[in-house]
Amino acid sequence: MKTDKKKVIMFSAALLLILGIAAVLLYTQSQSRRGEEKIKGVVIDKDGKPIEAAIVAAEFKGYYRTRMGTREMEFEPVSGADAHIKFELKTDKKGEFRFINLGYGQWQVAAAYGDLEPAMEIVILHSSIHPRTITLKLLEKVMTPTTPPPGATFSSGDLPTELDEETKKILKDPKKLFALGEQLLLDDELENAIRCFSLSAQLKPDWSAPYLKLGYTYFNLGETKKALEYFRKFLELDPKSPDAPAAKEIVEIFTEEK
Repeated sequence: MKTDKKKVIMFSAALLLILGIAAVLLYTQSQSRRGEEKIKGVVIDKDGKPIEAAIVAAEFKGYYRTRMGTREMEFEPVSGADAHIKFELKTDKKGEFRFINLGYGQWQVAAAYGDLEPAMEIVILHSSIHPRTITLKLLEKVMTPTTPPPGATFSSGDLPTELDEETKKILKDPKKLFALGEQLLLDDELENAIRCFSLSAQLKPDWSAPYLKLGYTYFNLGETKKALEYFRKFLELDPKSPDAPAAKEIVEIFTEEK
């Protein structure tokens, strides 16, 4: 009798152990896309001074995976339950922020404070990419049209006559176009953001920033090859930029090996 009872206890213990292992495996599988990668940075004003209590949000935008039968990486936009993965915090007295334990993939990091123009950055976390450090500069808001007019045809010399004077000024100012592009990127108006960044780059060909933004915007659209072209142009113009190491690593990771 004692032997039978002992067998029952041992069987129950083994069953609990198996169930426990199964639960751990299920949890591990659900967390398989999460890593120890992190994003940290600082929010500053136009004079480079840190902004305390600025709101910073990190929103998950999608995964990168190897296309079947090739070595080329492709972007898979976020969907389902993952579409609601978003973290928010405030900067400390030094204007600094830190996001830890973010999963691999593409994250949109945006900062806002009072009446200043919001700023954002697209950050790609990959198993071989080191934790990212970014700087988000919040500028004073400028008067901009609600949406880029059809006149943004990558030529500032022949603007439609029906545009108001303020819009014409914006279309001739690479920095204002760039600021508008960033706002549109923040609002997921990707095609319009591309138009603004492209015209900004044409007006100021030696400025690297628009090319970097074009790279990230095309990544958002899933057009990896185009994105890599702009990242390479950015690196050509500004190889010593603080964003250069990450851009270079992205190019190396997502370049298809012939």
